[in-house]
Amino acid sequence: MGTKRSEEELSEWIFLLSKGDYSYFSKIYDNTYDIFFNVIRSILKCEDKTRDVIQLGYISIWKRSDTYCSSKGKAFTWMLVIMRNKALDELRRTKRQGSDQTLCDTIPDTSKEPDETTEMANISEILDHRLNDLPPIMSLIIRRRFLHGQTSQQIAEEFSLSPN
Repeated sequence: MGTKRSEEELSEWIFLLSKGDYSYFSKIYDNTYDIFFNVIRSILKCEDKTRDVIQLGYISIWKRSDTYCSSKGKAFTWMLVIMRNKALDELRRTKRQGSDQTLCDTIPDTSKEPDETTEMANISEILDHRLNDLPPIMSLIIRRRFLHGQTSQQIAEEFSLSPN
């Protein structure tokens, strides 16, 4: 993009892209990818994230091509700002996620696994049908124990029963 003609071409390609001629997108991509890759990689220090961010940047360029105005600045600079902002967004997100991860690592996860939850739902449905056939007090005690997780001691105290 070092020559004046290249900058003019890039500006024209963005204009044509904004008018719906999507064939110019590949020209924009082919003529800028290597430079953007190096810039973004220097910010993110990770090739995989760099590729992801560049994709997001090009999508943004595609969608926002109608906002580019050649009288306000160079096409390459406009695109570079979009790419750089995407990289900085990713950098901030990664740092936030890292601090969230550190916090999450210190909080024990007491939630049930999805397979446990599914199993409990299945058992609950089966028990629900079968418990209707039992005497009401027996059905209530079994529901409290197995469906609501109360201990035998809690149930015994609630119903004034001996836990044994």
